[in-house]
Amino acid sequence: MKLLRPGILALLLPAVALLPLGCEVDSSDTFSRDVATDFSGLYQGCGDNSTIVQQNGGNRITQLDLRQSGDTLEAVDNNGALWRGSLGEVQNGRSSFELRGRTTTGVDAWFSGTLSSSDSGSTNSTGSATGRMTGTYVEPDRYSTFCGSAIIPGTQTDTNTDTGTNTNTTNTVSSAP
Repeated sequence: MKLLRPGILALLLPAVALLPLGCEVDSSDTFSRDVATDFSGLYQGCGDNSTIVQQNGGNRITQLDLRQSGDTLEAVDNNGALWRGSLGEVQNGRSSFELRGRTTTGVDAWFSGTLSSSDSGSTNSTGSATGRMTGTYVEPDRYSTFCGSAIIPGTQTDTNTDTGTNTNTTNTVSSAP
């Protein structure tokens, strides 16, 4: 019996160690990092072109109402389709981005390209800039270029004055004799 106990223990320890692997640990549903440049705006075709996407399946995409929360993007096109995605690292008022959604025919599609701000990432004192989105639009059976421009908030000043230093003060109380 004494020899059996170490054998059972040796078999149980790995099984107990594997138990957490079957568990799901909940965390926040979303995580968004702060970004100084806000690319939110109503994007319409560049120049004389009335469409953003040059060739797509379903109804033409003539505008994208882009909303940004940190590095998270959400857009609604002129057909009412919802597109979701995110920004890459923003440098000098430019960032890669991706939006995924469906066409009016129900086909999965995505935008992959660059967003840029006319303020080049410097603090925008006027409160607005021109945003531009360019890149490649992809569907399973086709791809096309896209281009859109909009008036956007641009790069904002950092209003966070937290220096990261924790300062404590001590009040001295004296008693009179």
